[in-house]
Amino acid sequence: MIQPNLHIALIHIPIGLLVVGLLIELFSFLYRGSNARTAARWMIGIGALSMIPVAASGVYALSDTARRSMPPGAKVDTSWVDVLSRTDLHNGKTGASDAEGDQWRMVSGHIWRAGPATALAVLVVLIWMGSSDRLRRNLYIPSGILLIGATAVMLWGAWMGGEAVYRHGTAVQMDQRRNLPAAMFPTTQPGAAREMTEARTAGSIIDVVPPLQTHIVVAGLAIAAALAAMALAFRNAASVDVPLSAEDEEKLLTGVAEPGVRPAVPHDLAMLRSFKPAAAMSVVRENAPAARFWLLTCLLAVVSSALGLWFLAGQTDAGSRASHDNRSIAVVLWETIKTPAAPLDPTAPAAENPLNLNRRLAHVVGGLAIIVLPLLMAALARWAPRRKWILSMLSVVLVAVLGVQIWLGILMTLDTPAGSILKFNPAEVTTAK
Repeated sequence: MIQPNLHIALIHIPIGLLVVGLLIELFSFLYRGSNARTAARWMIGIGALSMIPVAASGVYALSDTARRSMPPGAKVDTSWVDVLSRTDLHNGKTGASDAEGDQWRMVSGHIWRAGPATALAVLVVLIWMGSSDRLRRNLYIPSGILLIGATAVMLWGAWMGGEAVYRHGTAVQMDQRRNLPAAMFPTTQPGAAREMTEARTAGSIIDVVPPLQTHIVVAGLAIAAALAAMALAFRNAASVDVPLSAEDEEKLLTGVAEPGVRPAVPHDLAMLRSFKPAAAMSVVRENAPAARFWLLTCLLAVVSSALGLWFLAGQTDAGSRASHDNRSIAVVLWETIKTPAAPLDPTAPAAENPLNLNRRLAHVVGGLAIIVLPLLMAALARWAPRRKWILSMLSVVLVAVLGVQIWLGILMTLDTPAGSILKFNPAEVTTAK
């Protein structure tokens, strides 16, 4: 029961990991042989990738805060353009020429600093994870500089978010608004706006684990796992066996063997070379666990999809309708998904969508793709880790699907389930009576 949303609690985790990890790495010259440096790099990697679900929760938090800051009686399931024009987040104006207000400047400043900084940190970490050892050595200083810069901008954005909360009271005591009558925040269709503003029974499962909000956070975890798996797969594809020099061969053959293992002797290599003169010893690189991360991605995508269906079933009362009509709840949900949501303006022309995909249906198709593609890439990582062209082709498809899913998720969280999949809905047209 974290109020008003999970973003305020989650944001501290990646920032703390990044700051501590970078500080340990900066002073690693004091303890080069220590495990602290390994721990620092784990902190940096986990910190950067965990910013993805945190950023996803931030999209929900923005919509939640903006809608619950609208004047009582205002329609909350309306276009994002209308929400921004009516929300009280524009309080704190300094004069007639100040159209935004200091509160909104802090909120938007938080978004436009933390967002790009997160993207930069994730990109740097993914490039590092996917590089060979040699390339990592060459990228060490540039990567460190970029990560320090990204973290600094992230902290700047976090400060602006703190200013919005503690100086302007953004999202403070918003749970009290859920106790108001439903008519104070009217909705006409199921969607994100209804979950954000509807009254909840204290201690209920929906109060503790809000379906849509949890769906968004788990979806962010799935995206982070997919990107990590992709980086590890490219590292495996780029790794090569390193031939040993004659001196290293001699050390290996004359060294002390592990307990229970028959020691190698020069005679073994001499016998092998009698059959194959060009035989040489080399260090075989152990592959990174890309396949496991692909399976983790698939699992998280399944959980996220289940949470999304739970949210949709609750919002559309699918269980009661299925029972009343004596039909399967799966059939009722599928009809809800494939049927376009009612438009905000009944007099407006129907939205033109490619392949007749409405926002919900397109989101479901993308979710299924994110479940299937990691399974294919897990098989590739297990049985053909060096096939770069297949990996590249599947990676391009997966990145495109992830991008579309992120866009559709933003549309349905900030805007409404109705409308074009290509753009936000325009402001509602009101006619004077």
